[in-house]
Amino acid sequence: DAQSLWYDEGYSAYLGAHLPLGQALDLTVKDIVPPLYYLLLRGWTPLVGTGEYALRFLSVLFGTLAVALIARIGRYLLESPNDSEAARHAIWGGWLGGALAAISPALIWLSQDARMYGPLVTWTLLATWGLLRALLATATRARRLGWALFVGAGLAALYTHTVSAFWL
Repeated sequence: DAQSLWYDEGYSAYLGAHLPLGQALDLTVKDIVPPLYYLLLRGWTPLVGTGEYALRFLSVLFGTLAVALIARIGRYLLESPNDSEAARHAIWGGWLGGALAAISPALIWLSQDARMYGPLVTWTLLATWGLLRALLATATRARRLGWALFVGAGLAALYTHTVSAFWL
C-alpha cells in the first residue's frame, strides 16, 4: 500500500466490492473484461477489507501460486522416470525456474496490482500444467485429470480476461 490505487485498480474495487452484484455484472457485460476477477474480489473483501493492501493481496496470492506452478512445470518437463541423474537435474531446474519467476519484474508488478492480470497468469499456468499432464502422462487417470484441469483452468482464464483466448 505504498502507493494509492490507480484508476483501473479503483475500478476493480468499485465493481468487486462496492456496487451491488447485479449492477457489477451488468457493467462487466459492457466491458471487455469478464466478471470472474470481480467475483473473486467480491468474496475476498468481506474477509480482509477494502484497503489498498487488502485489495492487492489477492493478486499477491495468485502470483505466489504462479511461481510454484512455474517451478513444477519446469521440473515436470525435465523429469525422466528411469534416470536418477535426470531426476536430480529436474529438481534443480524446477527450483531455478521458480527462483527466476520469483524475481521477475513483470510477475512482481502483476502480483502487486489490484487487477485481473496476476490471476490470469496463474490460470494460464494451471491450464498449461493440465495440458502437459493430459498429453504426457502415461496413466489414464492422470491424463483425464490433466484434461479436466486444462478445461477448468482454461475456462477460469477466459472468464478472467478475454486475452486468454489467444493462449488457448
